[in-house]
Amino acid sequence: MIRLRAHHILCLAQFVGKGYDERFTAYVSALPRALRSERSIIITAAEPDEMCLHCPNMSGGRCLLGECDVAAKDAAALTVLELTAGSACTVDELNSKLGALSLESYELVCGGCRWQNEGVCAYTRIRPI
Repeated sequence: MIRLRAHHILCLAQFVGKGYDERFTAYVSALPRALRSERSIIITAAEPDEMCLHCPNMSGGRCLLGECDVAAKDAAALTVLELTAGSACTVDELNSKLGALSLESYELVCGGCRWQNEGVCAYTRIRPI
């Protein structure tokens, strides 16, 4: 099983091949295929997941960029996607939830995000994982 932070569901649905470094970008590019091959994905919040473990900003199990902001994004993502931390779901279930996501709900999670502010992400770019 692959563990995935709640807000990373939205990151993956908008991912366009840009990231912190080449290794991280290559990992995130391959992650959707890995997720589709899994029977279930464990949803996490406020703790590192598979994406975090490949991020160059992780050190000693902690994010060097800070954790309060991402914890708030996780909480918002759990709410708008109607998920529970620790629950298991499939990619099809996640894609169904992404398809029903409103712009207002998207902004609750992604509003003010560095990647959105840089023009990398946008509600109109959401696609199935």
